[in-house]
Amino acid sequence: MTANIFCLSLFGRPFRPSFCQSAGPKNKRRGRTLHADCALSVTEGLPRVKARRSQGNEESRRGNDQNCCRDCYWPPPAGRVNLAPEMRFCQEEAKVLNGLRNCLSFALMAGLAATPALANPNTVADSVDAAVKSWMTTYNIADAEVAIALHQNLVGSYDHGWKPTERHPVASLSKAITGMCIAGMVDHKQLALTDTLGTVLAGYFQRNGGANEPKDPRFKTITIDELLTHRAGLEKNAFDDKNDHSVGASFKTATQATLDFDPGTTISYSDSGYLILGYVAQLLGGQAYAATCSKVFTEMGLAAHAGIIDDTLVARAPNGGWDISAEDYARFLYAFDKQSGVLGPVTRQWFDALPGNAGYAKGGGTPPTQAPCPRFSGKPSYGFGVCMKQTARGVQYYHDGLLHHHMPDYPKTGGSFFFVNEAGYAAVVIFSGENDGKTYGALEKSVIAAMTAKDAYGMPLEANSKGGITKPKQVQ
Repeated sequence: MTANIFCLSLFGRPFRPSFCQSAGPKNKRRGRTLHADCALSVTEGLPRVKARRSQGNEESRRGNDQNCCRDCYWPPPAGRVNLAPEMRFCQEEAKVLNGLRNCLSFALMAGLAATPALANPNTVADSVDAAVKSWMTTYNIADAEVAIALHQNLVGSYDHGWKPTERHPVASLSKAITGMCIAGMVDHKQLALTDTLGTVLAGYFQRNGGANEPKDPRFKTITIDELLTHRAGLEKNAFDDKNDHSVGASFKTATQATLDFDPGTTISYSDSGYLILGYVAQLLGGQAYAATCSKVFTEMGLAAHAGIIDDTLVARAPNGGWDISAEDYARFLYAFDKQSGVLGPVTRQWFDALPGNAGYAKGGGTPPTQAPCPRFSGKPSYGFGVCMKQTARGVQYYHDGLLHHHMPDYPKTGGSFFFVNEAGYAAVVIFSGENDGKTYGALEKSVIAAMTAKDAYGMPLEANSKGGITKPKQVQ
């Protein structure tokens, strides 16, 4: 196993190597900043520490810089290094170390102390894959791809007829991409969560002499946050899969449906809500939905890992039309982690404060309601396209996607599922095969069981202000 530790400056940024400025006045007069990278390599249990000079003089390289500050980040810079969870330490920012020598000794101590304390990430990945393989055998599933990531860093990917780098339809897992797209617009003040459709789409409704007015006047009172949380009162599929051939056409069809409930009064899972959010994103972005919301990947540094819209699912792209690989979707899921910083202050606060009312059993009213998060017990919430549940350990997320009602001319097979546990492990499964309730329910239960087993949680290390390692603390 190889791990790398980067020592960052007091005011360092997560996407840069270290910046350690010498305390020597001579260097300050020259206006030079000494740079030193701290790296620990642990290979076959043998620790080796080396300092690499990226800029500066030999004095810094030897470790005599007496004012080396570091800012510890977990996870490591996206696309820069691949850290094992053994290196999960020092989540507090701006820990000051006493020189580069202390940085190096800290790295060595972290590697030696943490290795036996944490479960190998491969163990977590392999346990998930074992559960998937068993499920495939039991239910005669033809093909599947599996990927497990820890904070955007892949720790396991598996080929079961489909390579984990192959793009395939993920159905309702598309909602999370749309959710993050809308979140970005809120954070950039293009939109407010309390905005109504009557306000956001005023121009649309005024076109054609009022011919674009919605059939149900309550439609214009729906707010953005009601759409995000399935509380808009919309029926599940208020558009025409066979005759609508664009997001705009599907939206127009949806405006002519009668609402099932008054907005804000009842929660019921609806593809229509995320279809409408996609149209809002398209309108505000000034581009087609795909071009607008693919920026979610670009802003996360994942431009090379972005999904695409399935040619047969353009009309329902925002709620179920993305094609993406298991590996790339596992990377994308880091967006929901607080440490990623993808959600800004407004959207993060809203997301964390969502009420836990999304997990009840399927209702029997008229019209019937459908729980957004039936897989979670207790009081889960729903927002930005994912189910979320607070636990004693932290936060869990999940969603599933089924193709049978997304692709009318496609075999009624296939689906997708993801689960993220409190330690940050994200498991993604995309499959082809019969996807009745019993089949995909068994998949979800088996993956969740593997991801919530004791071995799936690590023991983060904490660093003290002197650069030492405190006793590992078990995640409860």
